[in-house]
Parts: sequence; C-alpha cells; structure tokens
Amino acid sequence: YLDALYSISFTGATGTVSFTQIVDAVGGDREVLAFQVFNTQNGEVVIVGAAYGETVVLDQAVVFPDGGSDPRQYDVTVSCASTQVRLRDESTGAISCSGCTAGEGPNDDQSACEDCETGYFSPTAESRCSACPEGAYQ
Repeated sequence: YLDALYSISFTGATGTVSFTQIVDAVGGDREVLAFQVFNTQNGEVVIVGAAYGETVVLDQAVVFPDGGSDPRQYDVTVSCASTQVRLRDESTGAISCSGCTAGEGPNDDQSACEDCETGYFSPTAESRCSACPEGAYQ
C-alpha cells in the first residue's frame, strides 16, 4: 500500500506535492520542497514567487499594506526621552516609552529601569538618577 501512496502526485495549497521513489527501503520523502509565495494585492491573493529550500525567487513585486514595495518602511525606531525606557509588548510587538519610578533611572541602552546607585537619587518618575546634594545621602 505504501508504494501506491508514494506514487501519488497532486497540487496542494502550496504547490505540487510528490514523493521520491523507494529504493532498497529508502525514499518516500517529499520530492521537491518548493512552495508558492502568495501576497494579497488590491484584495486579491496573487502568486508572487516560490521558495525552494532556503532560496526564495520572486517573479513579481510584493506589495505591502500601504500599497508600496519598500519593506524598510516598516522598520520602526522609537525614540524615547532620556528619562524613559523602551518597552515592547510581547503579544503585539508594539514599542512604547515609559518613565521609571522614583528611586530608579533608565539603564544605558534604555531597555530597563534600574535602582539609582548609592549616593544618587531620582525624586520622581520621568527623572534620571542625579547625585545627592552635598550633605545628603540616600
């Protein structure tokens, strides 16, 4: 029965599906790992190319949601004030800025809040750690 199954070839959702011949009990693998690349353009699903293993060949331009073809337009850099940290929402990927609580300040790359070092303080959120005034100690 397996020989009959492996001789089947059909067109699936991602392209043609076929299997290698079985020789000396070896084979029966997906023959050509080629997949069609689809893109929605003007409300229609269009085949724009194919992927073969680690190679992708595009026969026509990919159109992005804004109607353009420049993927770099979707590279977003979020600049936060020097007193804030950049936070990424794990579920959506959205980046926002937030101040640290009193007694904390943003680390050097603004990726997290950290306690002010001994001899430094931040009186409010949205402030950086500053040296305590002379004669004062935190």
